[in-house]
Amino acid sequence: MFSLLLHLAWRNVWRNARRTWVTISAVVFAVLIAVVMRSLQGGTYEALQRETISMVTAELQIQDEAYLDDPGLAHPIWADQVSAAALDDPRIRFAEWRIEGFGLVSSEEHSAAAQILGIGPAQKDHLSFFRGVDEMQPGRAWIGSALAENLALSIGDSLVVITQGYQNMMGAEIFAVAGTITTGSTEADRGLVVIAYEDAEDLFALWGGATMMVVGTKDFHDAASVAEDVSASLEGSNLVAHPWARLMPELEQMIQMDDASGVIFLVFLLMLVGFEVLNTTLMSVMERTKEFGVIQAVGLRPFHLAILIALELLMRLLVSLALAMALLIPLLWVLSNTPIPIPPELLEVYQSFGIQVSEIRFSVRSSVWTIPVVAMFVIGLFSIIPPIVRLYRLNLIDALRN
Repeated sequence: MFSLLLHLAWRNVWRNARRTWVTISAVVFAVLIAVVMRSLQGGTYEALQRETISMVTAELQIQDEAYLDDPGLAHPIWADQVSAAALDDPRIRFAEWRIEGFGLVSSEEHSAAAQILGIGPAQKDHLSFFRGVDEMQPGRAWIGSALAENLALSIGDSLVVITQGYQNMMGAEIFAVAGTITTGSTEADRGLVVIAYEDAEDLFALWGGATMMVVGTKDFHDAASVAEDVSASLEGSNLVAHPWARLMPELEQMIQMDDASGVIFLVFLLMLVGFEVLNTTLMSVMERTKEFGVIQAVGLRPFHLAILIALELLMRLLVSLALAMALLIPLLWVLSNTPIPIPPELLEVYQSFGIQVSEIRFSVRSSVWTIPVVAMFVIGLFSIIPPIVRLYRLNLIDALRN
């Protein structure tokens, strides 16, 4: 019986070929638009996340458990608190100490408050605004371009730094300006000084310690799971590993809000196409009312007719989604290898937030295409309910007289 119903369903699908192709085209078009839109959104989010991570936090940081709520030198961590076993993970790319503090910087005629960043060689290669610097040399400082302009400093000039270090110990050093850095953020460029970690130890009296350990992973999507594993290995101490999403919640919230708007558009688009599928299925039932009456009169039960209608709908959906996937695979491959340059107007907006993104690539993560395809399939399946309800309410006498 099932093979017979399968044969009849396939024949009925192409009974009205024009209507079937209209439905298939609508489903394919909706899936293509939804996947391309989600791919572009995902690529934009990944570019923002990757660039922001490389500018500020790294993928995760190991800190004192009180540091996140009360950042400062009052909550340092020490070298003997983090064992090598805690960082023995193939997903980790580098792990290095960092000291962050504040101080007064001055030239011969001007002075200003600045954030002092003490980093090691691995972070030099990680920080996007610091790439291109050949070597971190002790006694030398790299300062924000706006800060250099305000202090009237150029390469080779002396920069005096005065700080209040660990346990209120005063620190004072003179550094030679090795170069200027541009982060893209005016605020950061106006008050940022980067020095070698060894110099920061002396400046802040944190010998053998740091305010945090920055950890880079091979894929920033693994940050949450790596942080969880590292925190578990540090259990029993006062240290905790925070992924970048916890260190920068405002970025995560901004992405979630923008993503919600994309999801709403996706739902409306797929629901509109779902109504088209419903219309096609319902029309195929209504125009065959007398046929169904005759079939029931010769002994076929409504249950079998319901299976027939369901098979017809399933075939339309499967043909539509198979055709959509056949078009999506080469399309996504081409798009993912064709980055889109960001227009100068939008580039200025990104740079005002300190984000240096010059191009956006389409994302090819599995969720980009699986969610729209599965959503379209589920919405299409729900469209079978009204036709089947109408079929079960069919009056045999009225159907034969139709």
